[in-house]
Amino acid sequence: HPAGDVMKVSTFNAAANNAQPITFGLCNNPLRTSVSPANTHWTATINSGGLLGGSSGGPLLDQNGRVVGQLHGGVIGCAPTQSHSGRFDVSWDGGGTAQTQLSAWLSNDPNVMQVDPLDIPQIAGPELVCTSNTYSVAGAPAGSSVTWTSGDVSKLTINSSTGLASRVNNSDGSVTLTASILSPGTCNPGTITKTIWVGSPYAGLGLDGSTLCCDYWRYVEPGVHTLTVFRYGKTSTGANTNVNIKRTRRMGGTTYTPTYYNSTANIVDHTWAIVHYGETYYFEITTSNTCGTWQGYATVTTDQNSPPIVSAYPNPANSELTVKLKDDGQLRNVVLFDSNQQIVYSADTREKSIIIQTKNFRDDTYILRVTGLDESRTEHVVIKH
Repeated sequence: HPAGDVMKVSTFNAAANNAQPITFGLCNNPLRTSVSPANTHWTATINSGGLLGGSSGGPLLDQNGRVVGQLHGGVIGCAPTQSHSGRFDVSWDGGGTAQTQLSAWLSNDPNVMQVDPLDIPQIAGPELVCTSNTYSVAGAPAGSSVTWTSGDVSKLTINSSTGLASRVNNSDGSVTLTASILSPGTCNPGTITKTIWVGSPYAGLGLDGSTLCCDYWRYVEPGVHTLTVFRYGKTSTGANTNVNIKRTRRMGGTTYTPTYYNSTANIVDHTWAIVHYGETYYFEITTSNTCGTWQGYATVTTDQNSPPIVSAYPNPANSELTVKLKDDGQLRNVVLFDSNQQIVYSADTREKSIIIQTKNFRDDTYILRVTGLDESRTEHVVIKH
């Protein structure tokens, strides 16, 4: 824990050695020194990482992962620098008494000269499930039995004995797997967990520091604005998915050429300037992995003439879509088209809100069109079950 920071690992690529006495300065005071005898320390040249106060006592590991020393001191700074670690084999024998040697406390067999590192059990398997995958425990003690459970059976089930995990109803989201390991001769199992992603990724949206919930539509004043995309999900390799943003400007009846952006960050801030009243910006956001694609839409406008659709949500929709209209009593026609331009819903209404039942509609990207007297508005709506 260098300088109190989180655990860090420094490496060296040459043999450690020491045959000379080492003089340690104490508290940066040249009048206070301590000399360690020759052949009591391993001196290593760190070639990656560094050495800071607070690291003392950290283990020195050999090429086999065995502890061969404990950090005593060295030259503070970034690599390349030098470290001195007390030799574990010297401490093992110590002064020959139980009070001065490690062997008396760590082994009751005087013939033991080394102990290999223990395997730490880990759940092995992919971080993404599109349909099904099998999980296992690597490093479990010989003869152990493993029982599997899923943290969310509505998204993912797992066979308790075989570790076969299966996606449920094309669900998407994060699920934690738990392996309960019962080792021979023990009464209570130990548990380890692994959090994986199931299905397609998705994203949450925000504007200027607040959440764009449900309708993804916002009226703003001219100025500098920031659309934020919070991306969730994994690819087949475990890396985070890309975010692609398509921004289209419309003003005075003219639709301008779209601008495209992409990012690999978990949180994407897209900042742009709106100069005039009457400008509207349409955003199309997509993020994909090997299981599928999430697509979302947002509208940001300085048009003071409020559009007929106040909100259409949730988007993506599952069993129903709520469409809120401007509350002025005007008769409007609401039509929903699928990607083949087939009408799947049509109604005339003066109501300020209608609900479209979508549970029997296929997964697709739809066009919602609302027309009234001298006004028309279209929105993209995704239906996903």
